[in-house]
Amino acid sequence: MRRVHEEGALRADWSADLRQKAKDRLSRASPEEAELISKFVPIRQVGEKVDNVSSLPNDVRQTSEAVGVVEDENTRSGTYFQIDTNALIRKTRVEGLEVMSLEDAFERIDLKPYYWKAVAVDKDGFTSAVELYGKGGYVIVAKKGANIELPVQACLFMRTNDLLQAPHNIIIAEEGASVNIITGCTAMPEKAGIHVGISEFYVKKGAKVTFTMVHSWTNEIHVRPRTGVMVEEGGTFISHYVNLNPLSSLQMYPIVRLNGRDAKTSISSLIVGFGKSKMDVGSEIVFNAPGTRGEIISKSVSTQESAIYARGRLTANTDDIRGHLECRGLIMDPRSKVYAIPELIGNAMNVELTHEASVGKLSEDQIYYLMSKGFSNDEATSILVRGFMETKIEGIPPSLESMIESVTDMVAKKAVG
Repeated sequence: MRRVHEEGALRADWSADLRQKAKDRLSRASPEEAELISKFVPIRQVGEKVDNVSSLPNDVRQTSEAVGVVEDENTRSGTYFQIDTNALIRKTRVEGLEVMSLEDAFERIDLKPYYWKAVAVDKDGFTSAVELYGKGGYVIVAKKGANIELPVQACLFMRTNDLLQAPHNIIIAEEGASVNIITGCTAMPEKAGIHVGISEFYVKKGAKVTFTMVHSWTNEIHVRPRTGVMVEEGGTFISHYVNLNPLSSLQMYPIVRLNGRDAKTSISSLIVGFGKSKMDVGSEIVFNAPGTRGEIISKSVSTQESAIYARGRLTANTDDIRGHLECRGLIMDPRSKVYAIPELIGNAMNVELTHEASVGKLSEDQIYYLMSKGFSNDEATSILVRGFMETKIEGIPPSLESMIESVTDMVAKKAVG
């Protein structure tokens, strides 16, 4: 593997062993990991802070609007905006909320209880690369008992070609807190690179986190996010993921661990495959405490020559848990593929795990039924496609709703020829 200069974020003394683990794991990187990590260049930028979203360059502002970033920050409780490795905006507008870059957080709060605790630093070559070469990422803290009513917005933007962007994000909802975060990840057109984002969530007793991630990349970008979530007693974690544009390849598999009694989670995703995109997307819920509940709802739409692997796993490690997994795939082009891979693992007796999985084209019976109600074949087909892709996400701005609608229109038009 080509050697690169190590210029990670500022680290405390206690993290020395983590860096050694990362070095050891990177030396054993798989061929695919080694190729991608060595192909793209980690850079370390130093730039001035920007006061607000409206002060960003026009091309950046217009591109980021499609993934949910709004200029009117009066409708947001806080903002984080990073271009390449430079955290330009990191601010909060309300009490009980902190929004920082990772570098800021190392100087301001004690990160030791959280840093690489929900995701292992040596999980794979990509996690190791973030520790060794990464810079930036946001740290969001909702303070104990704080009800953050307006969403927090964050954007990780790639503007430099052939970039290794490797942010490390940490989200903490302290006891009884509530926060809604909308994150958009995007790049300028025609750019190539790899985005490896680490996200660690810590949902304390009775807290609630609603997290929406929107990806709108380019067909020359590889995406390798790694996410871990820890939910304590009575906590709730709600996650939405939407992919809107072609990309070269995507591999992600967030793991939510329900560690406290009566903890809950709901994970939903809408994946649309374009071009020759290769997308391996899944999630897992690990039930570690009685009374925990969780669901995974996955929708995948394949067009053109894309291939989508939709994975899901429910793992029950104790009694009195309930989980449901639903994987639905819609094939819109005979050259495309959808693989639904559901898994249920029961390590205790008194559990209830269920799943539904379906892959195929639109149901002819449903089309005929709608036609019997007076709709044309094209109208019936469009209605079914729109119904399949319908998604309701709390707090997203009109610009993002419009983008989702335009993608839905595109797929619906393709369905009717």
